Amino acid sequence: MEKTSYKVEQKGKIKKYSFHVPKGYQLNSWTGGYENEKQYWYPDSSVFYITKEHGLPSINYENIRAVEGANANRMLSDTLTLQGKDKQGLYWKDIKQIGFSYGFSRVPGEKREIFEAIMKEISSH
Repeated sequence: MEKTSYKVEQKGKIKKYSFHVPKGYQLNSWTGGYENEKQYWYPDSSVFYITKEHGLPSINYENIRAVEGANANRMLSDTLTLQGKDKQGLYWKDIKQIGFSYGFSRVPGEKREIFEAIMKEISSH
């Protein structure tokens, strides 16, 4: 596992979230305007992301759209957890908190515990 971090502004203060991700990823990240996103892609196409994008996250967009009422709830709620399986039977999860969201997508069952541990580490801050 490799330690990494993400900074987000919450209630006028900068908060740093530290977490561990499995090695072997390709990092895609960008900042600019309202965006600040990191995506950790693995060879099997599973991905963990963390973003301050205030709209729907692009990686889980279709999965979230498939959950009845999720778009409205996501826009109106300060905190919200959505999760499920995609059309290929792979796991996904998105947690929205004040100022940012994070989640995973395209995760096979045998790797789900690893990605859930990342989520739990961030939510315990």
